[in-house]
Amino acid sequence: MTNWKNHPDEASDEAMDSDYDLYEDDEEGFEEDYFEEEEEVEEEEIYPEGQDGASEGAVSHDPIERLPNDVRNRVKALQVLQRHKSDIREGFLSDILKLQQKYESELDLVLDDQREIIQGAIVESGDAIGEKHSAEKLNCEGIPDFWLHVLQQNSFIRSRIYPRDEEALSYLVDIRCKASEHNPAAGFTLSFEFRANPYFEETVLTKQYIKKPCVSNAISEWYLADIVGSTISWRSDEKNLTNEATEKKQRSKKTKEVRHVTVYEPCESFFTFFEAPEFPEDAKEPSDEKVKPTGEAEEDGENEEGELEDYIDEDYEMACVLKERILPRALDYFIGEVDSSSGEEEEFEELPEDEMSSDGLITDSRRVDHERKRTSGQEECRQQ
Repeated sequence: MTNWKNHPDEASDEAMDSDYDLYEDDEEGFEEDYFEEEEEVEEEEIYPEGQDGASEGAVSHDPIERLPNDVRNRVKALQVLQRHKSDIREGFLSDILKLQQKYESELDLVLDDQREIIQGAIVESGDAIGEKHSAEKLNCEGIPDFWLHVLQQNSFIRSRIYPRDEEALSYLVDIRCKASEHNPAAGFTLSFEFRANPYFEETVLTKQYIKKPCVSNAISEWYLADIVGSTISWRSDEKNLTNEATEKKQRSKKTKEVRHVTVYEPCESFFTFFEAPEFPEDAKEPSDEKVKPTGEAEEDGENEEGELEDYIDEDYEMACVLKERILPRALDYFIGEVDSSSGEEEEFEELPEDEMSSDGLITDSRRVDHERKRTSGQEECRQQ
């Protein structure tokens, strides 16, 4: 037996340790009792007597089943209505798609005739549009340079056509726009058809604009997610309109002999339109999480991102001008009923946010600034 009198310090330390252990046990017991009591109070507040969210002895992980009976039944009724809304929305999208396909099918017949007249394959007589008559022999083939003249009548497009492009564009016989096969709001494709020419091998060049909804299954608020261009197979470096030849001098380090070499460098051309920006993978989906660089890297990144956004904005604006203004009124541009110098072609004004169409199905060139790739489209997604 320990003599506490002989070891006063040890005795007091052991006594204090024992008291502390007892205090810890009491404290743990108090915490357990407190939280158990608190949970019981919360259960009573959420589930009044006689309205337990789940059957006795069972724990449900379904939040709806944990609701009081009367509230649970109403929520389930709302679920039925939600399914009805989804069915109606899907039916609406299906009907829109069928209508779009019917419209494009009928329009294609008219555009086929338009193409043949421009090429000189058929000649329509008088005002009998849609009724083919016997072809006449003309001194020229079709309507020479029809599309080149049409494009040059629009000030926005004209500023992007350079003298070096004109001969190649004289081989252009048709331009068409097709909405996405899955959903008219999901984007569109512009197709440029050319006759065989000495510049490139392809007869059709395309530019595709892909959109995605901010919210899954949404019928409004689509953002531009990607752009797909065409690779042009130029017949030679000399025929490549997107590169310009420059003469440079080279001096041999050994012999000091000077020679002249031809170097091809990128230059401005209408045909750069068929190139497409390299969209970052994180820009193809709306996301709140972005890793931001710091210091000079941040400034350089912001500059590069700003340049990319400007490039995308201008590219998409050009596509909208073609789709919304030029293609529906190609003949008006050709015969001069749309006078670029009078400003008639710029008669559309930008719509404010509260006047924008909420159906998300028609993309108007007036809404170009609202169709921003990341700065607008995805920012709106984050705010929802």
